[in-house]
Amino acid sequence: MKLQELEANSRLAIGKGLKRLRRSGTIPANLYGSKLPSVALQVGTGALEKALRMVGAGHLISLSGDGDWKGTTVLIREVQRNVLTGGPIHVDFFRVSAETMLELDIPIVIVGEAPAVKAGLGTLLLNMRTIKVDCLPADIPPSIEIDVSGLTEAGHSLHVQDLKPRARCTLKANPTEMVVKVAVHKVEEEVKPVEAKAEEAVAPAEGEETAVQAPKAAPTSKAAKAEQAK
Repeated sequence: MKLQELEANSRLAIGKGLKRLRRSGTIPANLYGSKLPSVALQVGTGALEKALRMVGAGHLISLSGDGDWKGTTVLIREVQRNVLTGGPIHVDFFRVSAETMLELDIPIVIVGEAPAVKAGLGTLLLNMRTIKVDCLPADIPPSIEIDVSGLTEAGHSLHVQDLKPRARCTLKANPTEMVVKVAVHKVEEEVKPVEAKAEEAVAPAEGEETAVQAPKAAPTSKAAKAEQAK
């Protein structure tokens, strides 16, 4: 696997001189590891950002430049960024040998087409975009694929145990952790207006008077009529 190259040169600026260095379009860096002394380096801002776009932090590149580190395979261990602009302000490189076992975040790539999604039964939901692996530098995969052509029903899912990494790569995740799923479409229930019951009394509007009927007189008995005739 051919590695992305990045030119790095020796750095003399330290302390307050780092601010002037950054203003000139150069990023301070350090190279360490493999039981060798740490080396102060500097890299062009544009070249570093290009390398980060190509491989990202946590991946391998090959250094070139004016020192004995030329051709050295390094891991982009850490990138410090400006909290306001997000631009890089410092980078650490870790020397890597062919026998160094690495733990890296590898992107997960979906291949195939889910029949359930094609049939409109749901939406494909990617739960994991990267996964940690242990491997040697020569075995680093650019990505790990997951085939979704077997997802035929809404609710079907694939898990870490369904991934197929390279033979000498070990996945560092729970085998039962979900990677991708056909999420069921949510159906919004129609809310019907509640009709007022016909027998419910309607309150009069403010300011309206309500007519009150006088109660009907009770029928008078014959005994009462005779008593009244006396």
